[in-house]
Amino acid sequence: MRHRNMRGLVMTLVLTAVMLSGLTADAATAGTEFTDISGHWAEQPILEMSGYDIIHGYPGGKFAPDNPVTFIEAVVMVLNTVGLSDEAKKAPLAGLSFHPGVTWGKEYLALAVREGMVREEGLPKLEAGRHAYRYEVASLVYHALDLKPDTYLPFADVAAIPENYRSQVGAVAGQGIMRGLPGNLFAPHMQVTRGQMCAILVRLIEEGLVEPPRPMTRLTGRVLSLDDGDLKVGNLAGERVIVLPSDCPIGRGNKTVDRSTVTKGERIRLVVGEDGKAHYAYLPGEYGSAVKVVSGIVNGKTPGLREIYNLSILNEYSNMETYQAYADARVLKNGREAGGAAITADVFVKLSLDQNNRVFRVEVHELIKVSGTITQIEAGSLTLRSRGVKTDYLVPRNVRVTRNIIRDIPYGELESGDRVDLWVAGETVLRIDFLSGIVAQLSGMISKVHMKEVYIYVGNEETCYSLSEQVDICKDGATVAKDQLKRGDYVIFEVDSQQTVSYIEIINEDEGEFEGTVKYLEVFNRSLSFVLAGGLEMDYSIAGGARFYRSGDEINLADIVPGAKVAVTVEKHKITEIVVIDDRNITITGLVANYNPDAGRVTIEVNGYLRTYSLLSGAVVKDDSGKVVGVGDLKGCSVEAKLVEGVINTLTGR
Repeated sequence: MRHRNMRGLVMTLVLTAVMLSGLTADAATAGTEFTDISGHWAEQPILEMSGYDIIHGYPGGKFAPDNPVTFIEAVVMVLNTVGLSDEAKKAPLAGLSFHPGVTWGKEYLALAVREGMVREEGLPKLEAGRHAYRYEVASLVYHALDLKPDTYLPFADVAAIPENYRSQVGAVAGQGIMRGLPGNLFAPHMQVTRGQMCAILVRLIEEGLVEPPRPMTRLTGRVLSLDDGDLKVGNLAGERVIVLPSDCPIGRGNKTVDRSTVTKGERIRLVVGEDGKAHYAYLPGEYGSAVKVVSGIVNGKTPGLREIYNLSILNEYSNMETYQAYADARVLKNGREAGGAAITADVFVKLSLDQNNRVFRVEVHELIKVSGTITQIEAGSLTLRSRGVKTDYLVPRNVRVTRNIIRDIPYGELESGDRVDLWVAGETVLRIDFLSGIVAQLSGMISKVHMKEVYIYVGNEETCYSLSEQVDICKDGATVAKDQLKRGDYVIFEVDSQQTVSYIEIINEDEGEFEGTVKYLEVFNRSLSFVLAGGLEMDYSIAGGARFYRSGDEINLADIVPGAKVAVTVEKHKITEIVVIDDRNITITGLVANYNPDAGRVTIEVNGYLRTYSLLSGAVVKDDSGKVVGVGDLKGCSVEAKLVEGVINTLTGR
């Protein structure tokens, strides 16, 4: 495609050369003073083209949007819009014959012949007043832009389009310049009105096929402020102050609105003169929802064509990707409105893409450090408990993991219970430092507290632990001072191999969420005892309306097996919810009630309920003395069964 905007677009269009022969432009009607377009479907295209000073109205303030244009007028308008007015004025007429009624526009017709828009042999028959049809306007645009033919025509009346013009109509329709009419019709022989012609010309600029006419410029951005007519607009290029006169037409949807309705943060498109004043403004509204969201580290931002910017990011696979971003893409930094200057090299961004795979929203995140303990970890995510609060984070494939900031290690070496420092942007982890030496998460009751030491009962044993200088002490989700530790407090804490404590969470027995292993369960009395990591046993009654879940499905209280790992929610010292985390990889105790050797299944009475499990082929079966026996020998005996993925792996008498 040959873009006419490369020729230098100088448009000096007067009414005698554009709209209707014999009329001159009326300065009083060149802007917002059209008296007959309010509410017309083409009101905004007319006002925008008037803002570019390409079209004008009739003396007295009328525009006559529904009047048809002549073929010669259409030729002149297209050539001026694609920036060929200067060439037209110099086009030689020698050797060309015109209809006697043609008194103006001959130079434009001569240039149209040279450009292939008009056939020379047809000039003598072309009357000055002959109106232009839709298929003819499509052909003029096709040749003026040097488009490639396109045979795809989605219209129901393709047969009505002259055969020699079909590929030209297809090309213009494919560029979005001319669109179908109700009923999916192209209506090739319908006359083109002045309003329709304005809509077509606007699309040439909107689709980036031509540049706006000099000295006008087209500025797209977001409203940063509007103070006494001074409009500050920001986009990915930066900020600019434009004068928005009180009489400047402003479009929103199909209507013209008052300047007072312009609000901070909304998108705005402006036609700006070389004097810095807006000649037309349009408020297009927000983009739709994101079709796709991508994220990565910014590598660069460069301007492209048609108020489009190229954003290059290093994605989670360590691959470089480049996306096109709208100039007025919304930029947020740490959740707050920001300008394009916030998008700098090496910052982390999330890009929201529309159906055209273009960026309309950029979320910029600064890295922050979060310290805590991994409670759950998977290939692309982890859960961190920090200051008593659990937060889920996304982990990209190219995340860097170090041990004590010195040595790189694989992400796969991290485990639940590891103490780490995360450098995060939003909910995405960009770097992890594993603080080696953390060996356990324990629980217990404080017996004594000193300046640098704390004594804690873990199970039935009192142990003295050193307090790290940076010990993190939390209560009710907030960091508290060391003097908040009191004798008798129940705590969850983390300790390294040197018996140094780096994290202590003071447990509120009456309220909270706890993870542990079920020890006792009384179904009829509705009471539960569970043991936290480290041996702290907690006893609660179960509220009448409590709910119980496994793998997202609701279950009965009796379905919970002693030995299962559970998450328990406590409110006002009563259990209101129990979620079974794992009851397939646990150890259970009970009495062997039955054994079916043919099916390889063992029935065990656990907590007063019969539960049947498959026995692994080759499972180890021993009595209470350690002697290998058959399963049938243990019938009626108390046993301990180790389950692996719900199957008995080891069965031992007690």
